[in-house]
Amino acid sequence: MVKDTITSQQLVSVIITTYNRLNFLQEAVDSVKTQTFKNWELIVIDDASSDGTWDWLTELQNEKIRVFRQEQNSERSAARNRGLSEAKGELIMFLDDDDRLRPNALDNLVKPFSSDSQLVATVGARWKFKDGVYAIRIEHPMIRFKRVIWPELLAGWSSISGQNLYRTASVRKVGGFNLEIRQVEDRDLWLRVARLGTVLLLPAISLEYRVHTNQSMQSLPTNIVELREDVFQAFIASLPLEEQPRGKRIRESAHLSQKAEEEYRKGNYKTAFSCYLQACRVAPELAVSPLTGLPLARGIAKSLLRSLLPK
Repeated sequence: MVKDTITSQQLVSVIITTYNRLNFLQEAVDSVKTQTFKNWELIVIDDASSDGTWDWLTELQNEKIRVFRQEQNSERSAARNRGLSEAKGELIMFLDDDDRLRPNALDNLVKPFSSDSQLVATVGARWKFKDGVYAIRIEHPMIRFKRVIWPELLAGWSSISGQNLYRTASVRKVGGFNLEIRQVEDRDLWLRVARLGTVLLLPAISLEYRVHTNQSMQSLPTNIVELREDVFQAFIASLPLEEQPRGKRIRESAHLSQKAEEEYRKGNYKTAFSCYLQACRVAPELAVSPLTGLPLARGIAKSLLRSLLPK
């Protein structure tokens, strides 16, 4: 476990990898430049864009921003690892080029590291928006709490890259992003980092997550569920033998919860209720977790209520 103490004045490296999203990239960069926490460096990796991104980046006049260009498009994992190799900060964040940080995001996320050597990461809340259409706060704990979160991550809960501030040494210790994983690489990294220590979840919104047309055009593969499951199963296989049964129970519980949701949508409320109860029995720790407990409790209540109502 990495236990270096981080003071509030230590350097934070923000890594942005980008590909043909100049208009959004400009907003992402501005959101870093306007942080209330001032001891940051920004590393932008242009992954062979063809929309004028590199010209704009090379014209930036800011000593805190370093830019690099990949001559061939190499996808996010390789580009992020390039940023990781260049990072000088004790703490690191991977910010997507179409998202924005709230002005006090780094201030909130950095401070806890100064007094807690056990932390491997801090996590803020996420605000999801589509320009001119909607803006909502994604469900997230409303109070601060610290815990080892790999069981919840294994169950399917997650937070996206720009919400998370990692200890750089922890990311390097697990080897950075897996180059063989292209679509769910952030979940894979999160699981491996979360094995190293505790994580502090904070209620304040740190990230503004954008939904847009170009994003939907780059649709997820049809086998995304299988790709995620492959990551989960590989993680279970990496656990010590005595912990693997726990990992398998967590995934069984997650599958039962998913089946419950499917049965609820079909109108099979009694079956859904039964599946939710089985999910809680298989992995009770998920039922009492502040991350996964509320969705389970909500599902149990909804399916029970609907099963009792007259048809």
